[in-house]
Amino acid sequence: FGSQLHIQSAVTTSACCKMHSSSLVSILMVASLKQHAWGQENNSNSSETACDFELAPIFPGYFWDETCTDGALGCLADGKNPECRFCGAGDYSAIPCPPSSCQFPNEPLVPYYWDPNCTLGELGCWADGIHIQCRFCGETPFTSVSCPEVVGGGSGAVGGSSSLTECSFPNEPYTPYFWDPSCTNGQLGCLADGIHAECRFCAHRPFETVACPEGVGPDATKCFFSEGFEPKIEYFWDESCEMGMLGCWADGIHAKCRFCGSGAYQEVECPTVAAEKASYESGTATAHNEDKQVVAETGGVAADVKPLEATEDDVVQLGGAQMKGTAVAAAVAATAVSLAVF
Repeated sequence: FGSQLHIQSAVTTSACCKMHSSSLVSILMVASLKQHAWGQENNSNSSETACDFELAPIFPGYFWDETCTDGALGCLADGKNPECRFCGAGDYSAIPCPPSSCQFPNEPLVPYYWDPNCTLGELGCWADGIHIQCRFCGETPFTSVSCPEVVGGGSGAVGGSSSLTECSFPNEPYTPYFWDPSCTNGQLGCLADGIHAECRFCAHRPFETVACPEGVGPDATKCFFSEGFEPKIEYFWDESCEMGMLGCWADGIHAKCRFCGSGAYQEVECPTVAAEKASYESGTATAHNEDKQVVAETGGVAADVKPLEATEDDVVQLGGAQMKGTAVAAAVAATAVSLAVF
């Protein structure tokens, strides 16, 4: 029975080893094919500043080093150019590889670098599908992998990618945002663009508790609606507005921005209406006709009162009663005549 167990264990171990070996061979074959295809494309566009391999190696990395001299470690890697240099692994691990040692058929938007400590299965490693040491960093889902100062990808600028310090939206959002180095995943407003944890929404609900820095977001003393989002309902700035009051937070940014005058906000009186009521009470009637405003004094003696020009759609409040259309002009004319006779 013990012998049977031993035999079974040996068979199982052998099978596992074969499976592991088979997986590793498959990975190396895929990497080799990718590297060969990339190498052919790269060689077809080769210049005097590119390594020229018949078959580009998948281990170790290599790059073009102008400081290389004959006999220096890793130099003359392709057997043709002294400046072509091995780096980043094996006997050449002491020579750091630049990000350009990673080889992508198309430059990725996510930043990457050469990490000699990378192992297969670690987050971000094997980024180019060829070199295990090629590693993604800095952006979702690789935010836990810190990027070094020099990276590839992103904006494509070696020496630091601007995408690492700027929010990146495919479409500009309505909500204000800014770059907050103190942001971490899970904090309110952070990871606003879905890429950078430091990209943060502010001011606009539900991020009203996150203050925007100076120069970011709209004016803090008046309502703000982005172009194309202007509401049909009237609104005004109400210093008395508080959370929960009808019509407040009209623009979603300012608590004191308030809807008024119609629909669900009928009971909230607009300042223009209040001002007109005050003017009526003091003896001034105001008629609005598009861009034209006509004022008729109804208090005191006015011998030179002229008839108001009014259309059938105009409504004027005069002496506590509403009058519509051309009747307004007739009424004012009659008032003038009466005053003149008196």
